[in-house]
Amino acid sequence: MRKTADLSGAEIRALKQVGFWWSEERPDLPHPRDAVDPDWFDSEGEQLLSYLEQAHHLPYAYFGFSWCRLGCPDIPADIGTQDLTDGTYLFPEGLMHYVRVHAVRPPHEFLEHVRAQGYRAPKLPTLSR
Repeated sequence: MRKTADLSGAEIRALKQVGFWWSEERPDLPHPRDAVDPDWFDSEGEQLLSYLEQAHHLPYAYFGFSWCRLGCPDIPADIGTQDLTDGTYLFPEGLMHYVRVHAVRPPHEFLEHVRAQGYRAPKLPTLSR
């Protein structure tokens, strides 16, 4: 079971964002089709997925699922409705879908950060239940 990070609003706002994609409402964001790289996935994708799976939920959810910008039918079950964090970056649950299903390579800066962590997400303070 994934833990929920105990971060203040200011701490959440200070997180760097990755994995948020183009939409009609946000045409300024990158489109995942521009980052598809099967060769990269073969060398590092599984390690990145392990890292993303260790991240913490944030204590809010969106009112519904996103959709796959790369054309998956319906709404993929792994798109999710929450954001995750490793304490430095903020990313949607759906980032795992794009990495796993479409071999989308995240930006270099994010990958360097993950590599520097040894593919182990840092422990964060968590909300008690």
